[in-house]
Amino acid sequence: MKLYVTLFFVLLQTLSKLAVDIANLSFALSLADNNMRQRGERLFTFATVKEYIFDGYDVQHYLDFLGNPVLNLLGGANIPKSILTGKFGFYYGVRVYF
Repeated sequence: MKLYVTLFFVLLQTLSKLAVDIANLSFALSLADNNMRQRGERLFTFATVKEYIFDGYDVQHYLDFLGNPVLNLLGGANIPKSILTGKFGFYYGVRVYF
């Protein structure tokens, strides 16, 4: 049985900040907001602790959003290397020794 936890959606907040940094226009924020609403995203996410910390959870649709031609016209986005694999985890890809 998997136990799920709820966390504040860090990546969504990062995308909002990127939208403001790119153009500082309400249009960019509106584009990001509409994209997330269409995908049913919320301010909180649900995943297992292992997914949040080590395994990562799927963020490929955010990479697709950040590659949007409209964002490129506005100056593009500096996509964090930590999500280029399409997964996000706080320690995803980091070797941890106990």
